[in-house]
Amino acid sequence: MSHSAEGLEGEYELTLVAAAGEAEGRSASGRLWLYANAPEMRALPAAAGGVRSDASAPLYGATDVAPEAVGGLRLGDPMSRDPEKPGVLLVQQNGRIVLRVGSEANRRGLLRFDGGYFVLRVQEVTDAGFAGTWASGLLEVQAQGHFCATALGD
Repeated sequence: MSHSAEGLEGEYELTLVAAAGEAEGRSASGRLWLYANAPEMRALPAAAGGVRSDASAPLYGATDVAPEAVGGLRLGDPMSRDPEKPGVLLVQQNGRIVLRVGSEANRRGLLRFDGGYFVLRVQEVTDAGFAGTWASGLLEVQAQGHFCATALGD
């Protein structure tokens, strides 16, 4: 599915539901904030050096939802609002949107080949918000489920 991150800046009520893993059946809710990234912060590093031409990070933000509440890995501070190491980084690649959670996973200047992850994969975008699946793990998926992010009024 092809989606655009345009228009997703704002504040959301985020709910994560665990469908597999040690926290299966549990859910956690809280806030998600997304802000426009400065133009110079949108580029992502490429493995061969330089920047990727097929992906960008148009938004960054933070969440107060604890990944471990649904069996996910905590990779630094999800509440960090520092654009150099944000708690949430929205990556758009080939019409797909992924939100990486955790300030350590999102540190600028660091190209990760392996390590822990907690990602939200957007599958649907509507006027009310967006929704999809999430997964977290080290080498293999340790926990996964679905999520919804409902836009909060101005």
